[in-house]
Amino acid sequence: MKLRCSLDECRTIKIPAGTAMGAAITAGAVKVWSEIIAIAFEDVAVDSSNDSVADSVWIVYAPKIVVVKDADTGLTWSVGEKVYYNGTDFTGLVTNLAPVGYALETKLATDTSGMICFMGDNIAVTPDIAAGA
Repeated sequence: MKLRCSLDECRTIKIPAGTAMGAAITAGAVKVWSEIIAIAFEDVAVDSSNDSVADSVWIVYAPKIVVVKDADTGLTWSVGEKVYYNGTDFTGLVTNLAPVGYALETKLATDTSGMICFMGDNIAVTPDIAAGA
């Protein structure tokens, strides 16, 4: 994850210390929080129970952010195309997924990253996303 805007232009949420994370989180990791999808702004350390040891900041909206793109055959992005999160990568493939933003640049099927307008707080999480997160 690479922000291409200032953090002031983003919307964030603060997740309190002691929240179950499942494992340590690396900056840029994507996680489903109830009915939003958020991107970790920073690494999140956990204790022996895998609970966060400090408050953490998560991005829920960013007008310009570079994310991991699904590099499967045939999955290109066009400017303005809806982008989805499949539990692993951001993709243009619609398979019962809710859109989480739109592409800000054209990308080939083999590209592994791309810039999007991320809107993780503007969706209703589908069962497919929740299962993959």
